[in-house]
Amino acid sequence: MDRRRFLVTSLAGALATPLAVEAQQPALPLVAVVEGQFHGGDIVPPPLQDALLVGRVMIAGVDRNQRSSHDDVRDALRDAGYIDGRDVRFTSSFPGNEKSLKQILSKLIQSGVRVIVTIGTPATLAAKVSTKTVPIVMVGVGDPVGLGIVRSLRQPGGNITGTSFLAPEIVTKGLELLRELKPTTTHVAVLRNPANPAAEQAVMHMEEIARQFGLTLHRVPAPLATLPGVSAYGGPIADFRPVFAMVKQSRSDGLIVVNDPMFFTGITDLADFAIKDGIPTVFQGKHYVQNGGLIAYLPNPAELFRAAAMLVVKILKGARPGDLPVEQPTKFELVINLKTAKALGLTIPPSLLLRADQVIE
Repeated sequence: MDRRRFLVTSLAGALATPLAVEAQQPALPLVAVVEGQFHGGDIVPPPLQDALLVGRVMIAGVDRNQRSSHDDVRDALRDAGYIDGRDVRFTSSFPGNEKSLKQILSKLIQSGVRVIVTIGTPATLAAKVSTKTVPIVMVGVGDPVGLGIVRSLRQPGGNITGTSFLAPEIVTKGLELLRELKPTTTHVAVLRNPANPAAEQAVMHMEEIARQFGLTLHRVPAPLATLPGVSAYGGPIADFRPVFAMVKQSRSDGLIVVNDPMFFTGITDLADFAIKDGIPTVFQGKHYVQNGGLIAYLPNPAELFRAAAMLVVKILKGARPGDLPVEQPTKFELVINLKTAKALGLTIPPSLLLRADQVIE
């Protein structure tokens, strides 16, 4: 072989070697976030669901969330040293209905996804049915044991772990807050979406606590009808008039609203009806209070997502999800609307104001 041919051959080999090594490098593990919070059929149409889940919907001029929950997961992974594109591949999906949710999960499983992060009860239940082997980290599920998602909080078993939205404190706190605002409270109405299994579990727990307090709980179902016209979100407007007719008929001293996306379409109506009828309201989301609700008590969402991301990291390092205990919230936020309290003729106790994380005047 002459010198020129030797140099060309050697150069070609030198150039080809890194490419071959690069081609043989294993693909980065895929972490996929899937969020499905839809309940209640046509009350919350797919376009509205998608907008709400992305977290860009303006509710009566107040941005519900400048960031999506998926940003929180990605940021928590980054803080733990797992950077998108360098250590993991990160993808997120916002299916608008159950059919698209199942299709997305099927594609992810076929693609060899390493961990699926499910946000909300519907996404978690669908993922549980879709795979028994791919690790699943759930976020924001009400009662994963009661719903049959895990065997126990301490030892989940199977392929699912995560964080639970439901904690003993949040179940009892709504009732305690109403009693603190109105010591004469004896009857409490609870508005929930019966199509949401997590909401039903929460109400069952609440009934147990109500009996201990000597309170009578009245279940009020979500509205089934819509009003003419289009809401500010581009979807139908839920008709809450029958809801408050039932609340008045029950002679309830207060109303607790179990959080559900379908209630966002009538968020201002909920507040207006309550003020008109003189009924104190307790919510599980601060956006309700920002739009006229009286009080909100909720888990700190950042804590839930950070805890979920840490579970993902442990799984990426080899831990089995069934061995990782489900974590419950330990930090909570209290938000109070003083303007609404004044409209209701209520005086917020100073002790309650001192405990508030946010006071809206």
